[in-house]
Amino acid sequence: MFASPVGAKGRVYLPGREGVTLVIKHGATFEVLAKNKLDEGFDASPALVDHEIILRGYEHLYSISEQR
Repeated sequence: MFASPVGAKGRVYLPGREGVTLVIKHGATFEVLAKNKLDEGFDASPALVDHEIILRGYEHLYSISEQR
């Protein structure tokens, strides 16, 4: 892992150099909530803005948000 983890609303986001972002529950017990894969890796830490996560990959900028 190269990027720093970020957290919000009881979740911690851990992006990896292989393109997988692991989402874990914040707390005393380790619990994986999701494992998401994109087509490129990440060295930069994600940015959390309102209800959106922004990821800077090696070639692209990703904006992921929950549909409302």
